[in-house]
Formats: sequence, structure tokens, C-alpha cells
Amino acid sequence: MSAEFRDFQTLKSTGRILRLREKDFCFLCPFLFKGRFLSREETRDFDTGRNFPFWGITFRDAGDMKFPPETGIQQENRKNLYTVLGLDGPGAGYPLRVKLVHSKKVFYCSQKKGTFPENLGEGDGIICSPDSGIPFVTCADCMPVYVYDVVNSNRAVFHSGWRGTGIVSTGIALMKEKTTPENLAVVIGPHIRDCCYRVDKNRAEYFAGNFTPSAVKFRDGNYYLSLLEANLFLLAQSGIPEENILVFDECTSCNPLWGSFRREGPENFTRMAAFIL
Repeated sequence: MSAEFRDFQTLKSTGRILRLREKDFCFLCPFLFKGRFLSREETRDFDTGRNFPFWGITFRDAGDMKFPPETGIQQENRKNLYTVLGLDGPGAGYPLRVKLVHSKKVFYCSQKKGTFPENLGEGDGIICSPDSGIPFVTCADCMPVYVYDVVNSNRAVFHSGWRGTGIVSTGIALMKEKTTPENLAVVIGPHIRDCCYRVDKNRAEYFAGNFTPSAVKFRDGNYYLSLLEANLFLLAQSGIPEENILVFDECTSCNPLWGSFRREGPENFTRMAAFIL
């Protein structure tokens, strides 16, 4: 059985869209495990009875979610996100965030919420228990990768751009200290695909040599990079069953529904928030 590929149109009926002021704000969707979607409401006999979480991503129309915010608009966008997700009231979930540096550094938060600062520091991945908080990263062409342990309910979000490719292996190795790869459900979120991600020869050779030759496409005299193929290769190396992998089959550069550094340009691109709720 291979990984499940679903685009936004086919996933809409499985997940849900949250709105703010009559605009689509973010999309929430269940994880895929053993070839089926984990309903949030179903009762589990292999766990603590907690509801299954959703993985989520904001739309471009929700605005730039840069963290730490540098402008009032970015700060307001973040505030709106927490309002939409119900994180702005007493007893609400505790957001955990990092300042992205395109690295393979992962924070592991296993204690109760409030033990860690909301801003964990510089890094590109967060693993946490359900009692620790809600992990957030941002992305805009880079790949968000979501991981959920169906047995102990740990969850993780990783920001995997070309420099940080390999962070998935780092993070899953940490998670495997308390579980087995067969218990992990993985979602590869929207990112720039090889239809649009043109790179130079050096970067192409780096990916072909360090990950898999299938990560590089050559057409019309140009090299194109597949972050997807590189990360599917790493997930296979980590022992993740293909039936536990959902690929959100969307190119951020092609589809204006999503934020894209390459399409929008370096001065005005929209960082999307990726999280597990």
C-alpha cells in the first residue's frame, strides 16, 4: 500500500474549514492511520481516551503569521488565529512556537504546559505531549510535516525547507525513543512542488547524492527539486509504513490559496501557520 495523495478539493469533506469575518481562515483535517482517517469523535481502545487531534494550516487570506511578529498586522493575524482556534480564553491550549532558522534543530517538550516558554527559541521543529501545548511552525513554500503518535498521543510539527531537509529523521528518531514507527501517522503538508521548484545544479546534485536521485527532475535544460521525494525517502528510512502517510497534494507556488515565497516575492510573502490541535 502506498502513501495516500489527496488535494484540497478531495480533502475538504474529510476535514473542516474555520472562518473569520466571512473569510476562510484555516483548514483542519484528521490524520491517516493504517489507511483510514482517524475521526476525532471515535473511541479508542488503545489509548487514554483523548480525542484524536487535527493537523491544521492557515490559508493565505488569513494573513502573514510570522513569528516573532515584526509588525502590528502580523501580531493581529496571530491573535485572530488563536481566536479562531479557541486558544484565547481561560484554560485554553498553550501555543508552543519557534523562531525558524532553516535547521534540523527540534525541541522536545514533555512536561505540562507553562513549564516551557511559548517562544522556545531558534529551531525548526517541536515535539510535545498533549499536556505540554500546541506546536506551531510557519511555512511559505517550505514543507510542513506533521507527526502523531496514536499510542501515547505525542505530536510534532517540523518545518522542512531545502536546508533543513533531514529534520524529519531527527524528529522521528526522538519520537521513536518512546514508541515504534508503526504507531506514527504522518502528514506532508502543502509546499512548493517539482513543477515549480527550479534549482541550480549544485543543489540538485546535493539532493540526489544525500537523499535520493528521484528528488531531482531534469526537464527543458533545468533542474527541479522534489522535497516530497526526499522526505518520502527519509520517512521510509525511518520505518514509517506507507499506509500511515498522507500527502496533501498541493503546490504552494501554483495555487494562490496558499502562501508562497517564490510566487509572492521576498518583500511581501505570506507565512502560513502549521499546527496540531
